[in-house]
Amino acid sequence: PDLGLVHLEQFVSRIGPRTGFYATLKENPSLRKLLLQIFGASRLLSSLLIKHFQLLDSLIDASQAFPIKTKKQFEISLNTAIQEKIDLDEKMEALRHFKNEEFLRIGFHDLAGKLNYLQVSYQLSLLAELCLKQALTWAKEEVNKSFSLSDLPFAIIALGKLGSHETAYHSDLDLIFIYDYPLKADISLQQNAHVYFVKVAQRLISILTLPHIAGPGYKIDTRLRPSGRFGPLVVSLQAFKDYYLNQAQPWEYQ
Repeated sequence: PDLGLVHLEQFVSRIGPRTGFYATLKENPSLRKLLLQIFGASRLLSSLLIKHFQLLDSLIDASQAFPIKTKKQFEISLNTAIQEKIDLDEKMEALRHFKNEEFLRIGFHDLAGKLNYLQVSYQLSLLAELCLKQALTWAKEEVNKSFSLSDLPFAIIALGKLGSHETAYHSDLDLIFIYDYPLKADISLQQNAHVYFVKVAQRLISILTLPHIAGPGYKIDTRLRPSGRFGPLVVSLQAFKDYYLNQAQPWEYQ
């Protein structure tokens, strides 16, 4: 009860004089009940709702949605969320709304006992993978406006919790970026490929990590790449192979 009162006080202080939110709560007894349940039981979901109270409208939808979504259902939901968005900021806002609404759905059903640990981890992993894939598409589109080598292969390797589909609510995304080029590519193409994919990776990271009014994104950790934080952000497939054959430490094979 004490925790619930603390979160309620923080929520009311955050809303301030926005009377529309109070009207919404007054008109929706079920929403009030859901909100108080969360405030009394979950610091994580309470913090999300207090910092981003615009998600209040999504709370009833989250509680009524199916606890488990398939990959296809996730994709349909995302396509619906981002359709007709034109500029990158609109797209980023829609992606953040989608991510946090799904996060709220998963957290609510976890709190209600409708999901076990493995189901929560898998749902969070599917969500992260889909957001990552969409961010990559947009990153390439943005970089291609001035510099295009998009026909070359590019892979994002997920390690850690995401790589094993054990993503938790606070998990970072541990990523390695790898690109490739033709075996007989000249030095110019090799250099241009590196520059291009560095730009793509940087733009992808900014899409997913930059603070946004629509809510938190993801924390991305690239320190598990070859040579760690001292190495390049992206590596060619050949450089990746050479590193693991000749320089990698024993723990990097685990």
